[in-house]
Amino acid sequence: MAITVMSDNEVNVTASADGMLYDFLAGHTNYIFADIGNELEVSYSDLSRIATLNTGGAIICGRHVLVDDEVELQLQLGTSGYLVIEIDLNQAPGLEGRFIAVETLSTDNLNDGGSKNDIALYSYSLTQNGVMTLTDIRVIKETPDRVEVDMALDPNSNNPVANSVLSALNTMINQQLNSLEVNKATVASLNSAISTINNSLGQKANTSALGTQCTFSLSGTTLTITPR
Repeated sequence: MAITVMSDNEVNVTASADGMLYDFLAGHTNYIFADIGNELEVSYSDLSRIATLNTGGAIICGRHVLVDDEVELQLQLGTSGYLVIEIDLNQAPGLEGRFIAVETLSTDNLNDGGSKNDIALYSYSLTQNGVMTLTDIRVIKETPDRVEVDMALDPNSNNPVANSVLSALNTMINQQLNSLEVNKATVASLNSAISTINNSLGQKANTSALGTQCTFSLSGTTLTITPR
């Protein structure tokens, strides 16, 4: 079959197909979910030399990883590197995810023939004398309930989410305003335009930087974008 509609009710959607989709929606980045469990925090016992991975969730190359109980790892004296959750597609089904220590990170693209990909949690150095240095390098991502951005796009802004949203929606919004022949300088005249924007753009917002359907409201020069 040359063309497959993956949302068709009769199609068996594989984990690898879902991984490709989620990796795209996540912007091809690995990160830990904020406020899920203990956000994959790691603790260490000097007495036992055991690193303990706590609960949490993450996305790794589009694969959703959930840790619902503590996982322990014995570390060796005189070693250093990274504490990671690794996905290894060479392992048996159900055993692909593991909490391990590595010297170098695996960054294979699991969606293009690769087999291993790591999400780094902590860097560490354990001397022969048992002195541990543990550094938190987790990337934790929060999803805001809404994003407020100014209608005037600031190219020097340090808010990439705001700028990417404006970049994606600015053209469509202006087209809607122009088609209604609304004087954009007169905020009081925008009520009917906003209703049209909600109706016509809300269904297109899932292709924007927010990755979800949104509603729009305007107060002064501030555009408020709220996921539905």
